[in-house]
Amino acid sequence: MKTKAPKHVNAPKTEAKAPAAIIAPAAITAPPTVTPTAAMIHKMKGTPLTEATFEYIVEHFATGERALLEKMSVRAIAAEIPMINISEDQARFIAFFLKSMKAKRALDVGTLFGYSAAIMARAMGTDSEVVSLEVNDKHANVAKENIETLHHRNTLIKSGPALEIMKLMRRETFDFILIDADKPNYTGYLNEALRLVRPGGVIAG
Repeated sequence: MKTKAPKHVNAPKTEAKAPAAIIAPAAITAPPTVTPTAAMIHKMKGTPLTEATFEYIVEHFATGERALLEKMSVRAIAAEIPMINISEDQARFIAFFLKSMKAKRALDVGTLFGYSAAIMARAMGTDSEVVSLEVNDKHANVAKENIETLHHRNTLIKSGPALEIMKLMRRETFDFILIDADKPNYTGYLNEALRLVRPGGVIAG
């Protein structure tokens, strides 16, 4: 499988509250030591995401993301680009997250055919900016065509090794950074992302 974020506000005035009750040390009982068994660990994995569950989520909460993916996939399939993009439900979450944090500038490390960049550009609005990095020229060209078709003029796709491009970003900051590229370079991407993300910003991957 192949993902933008605060103003200073005055603290609200609150009435003085009575101090919280203090529990005496003698009243605290240490929990029993439990060694997790294989069965317990298996149960802790949560509900498996079956195909039926995934389709239910998409059909009820991510129809717009699916429609966009189907539209953008046409060029990707024709160019034989692997469909290793983020899924529709993940795209929906990223869009919701960006809106909630009022992000205005996002960095997309790993463009592929432009789906994640388009999701972010659409979520943040026309007064925002998405910078997307792609090492493969063919992928970058397909992504640029997709973005142009969608009229996302707030999206800039840069071709070349993402890590090297990030290192050259000396005065840039981002509200949100999505890392979804080649796994061997993740440590390098993270180190550069920590430098580029603004205080209070978010790095996802």
